[in-house]
Parts: sequence; C-alpha cells; structure tokens
Amino acid sequence: MDRGRKNTLLFLPYTQQRTCASVGDRICSTPSGTRADMCASKGVDDTSAGALLMQFIYVLDPMCSWCWAFQRSFSDLTAQYPEIPTQYLLGGLAPDTDEPMPSELRTKLQDIWRHIEAKTGTPFNHAFWQNNTPRRSTWRACRAVILAEDVGTSSAEMVAAIQQAYYTQALNPSDRSTLVDICRKLGGDAELFSQKLDDPETQEALNQHRQLASQLGADGFPALLLAIEDKVYPITYGYTDGAALITRTRQIISEASLKSRKAPE
Repeated sequence: MDRGRKNTLLFLPYTQQRTCASVGDRICSTPSGTRADMCASKGVDDTSAGALLMQFIYVLDPMCSWCWAFQRSFSDLTAQYPEIPTQYLLGGLAPDTDEPMPSELRTKLQDIWRHIEAKTGTPFNHAFWQNNTPRRSTWRACRAVILAEDVGTSSAEMVAAIQQAYYTQALNPSDRSTLVDICRKLGGDAELFSQKLDDPETQEALNQHRQLASQLGADGFPALLLAIEDKVYPITYGYTDGAALITRTRQIISEASLKSRKAPE
C-alpha cells in the first residue's frame, strides 16, 4: 500500500506492504492500539541484496515488557545481519504522571510479567513491585532514548540500560533520578541529559516518533520493519522468536533483490 508521504525521521519516502495475522497477547498496546503480527514464511533461500540501501526500524517503548522479551530475538537477528543499521522509533505507552499506578493495573502488569516469563524464559525481578511506587508513566524513558545520541551515548545502549534497570535491578525508569544515573553510568553528559529530559523540544521529538510509528502501523510494541530503498516492509508486529525474524527478513531481502534486478535501468 503506497502511503505517498515523506518519512520525516528517516528521510525516506515509503510504501508499506502488509501480511498480517493475530498475535493475541504478544504485544504492548497504546490505548488506541491495533494488534497484528507478520507471518514468518519458511523455506526461503538467501539471496544477495547487492547494493540495496537497508535499515531496520525498531518501534518500542523501553518500559514495554514484551519489548524486554523481544530484545533477545532482535539480538539474534542483528547478529545475523550486522551490516544493517537500526533506527529506533519510540512509541510511548503512557504519558507523564506523578499519580501512583492503580492497584488493578499493578495486578494486571504483574500477571503479564509472570506470563511472559513462563512463555519466553525472560527474567523479571518481581521485587520492583514491593520496592517502588509504580506509575503508569513511560514517556520520560522514551525521551531518554531519543536524547542518547545527543549526550554521548547511543540509542541501543540507553534502551538496554533502561530495560536492565527496570526488569532485573527493580529500579523505576519513570523517575528522573534513575534515568540520569543511567546516563552517567553510560558515560554520557548527565548534566545536559538532565536539562533536556523533560524539555518541550524533547517531547516534541517524541511526538514525531509516535506519529511516524502510527503511520507505519505500529500502534503496539514491539514492532520491527525493514526499510529497503524507498519501501518499508513489516517483519513483525508483536513478539516473535529470533528464528522467525531471520526467516522473514531473509524473505523480504530476497524478494526486494529480485525486484531490483528486474527493474528497468
């Protein structure tokens, strides 16, 4: 489906082509989110993509529990395709708030953590719920990832550090102090980071990320797409394992390479 719009963050016009199926509970959704998952095809041979320009587009929220589980799958994929760079798009599950999380939501999220742990083997430190006053507030952590490159670290490092702090160290990334400390430990400019973390300009950058993610069909997380030249192909909407990601990516590259060779000069 040709979207006919300029990609304001990636500076690429794009065409989105979907083949989707239900993912059930394998996705963290925004309030207006839709649920879909790319079906991974099997038995596709590798085909060289030649000089095609490619980029992974990873749409996530660092405080999304399914994104934490997905990190291992994504690492398997990038190990298979180390030459393809990644553009992180921050989806933002929940806006800033100082209100404690309602007890019903606390119970629901704890159940989700246990479900993901049982289903995928991903570890969670459940002491988080006793050691903190949780808030349904993830936008600040998203802004931290957006700032990473500006303060001397990287988006990938910031995502990994926030996830480790939240899910294994039982720290609260909704808190400014947690994020500033993460930046400092990564060797970033913590003073500049602290100044810009809640700045309206940084929030506007997050708004642009969220808008583009929605345009790409990623209203829930994780979502992973592959940009090839002027088109964007969904790899998955929702959690899936590394083997399926690799199979689907191989298929996309193979088909794009074939089309490129057939295209008139």
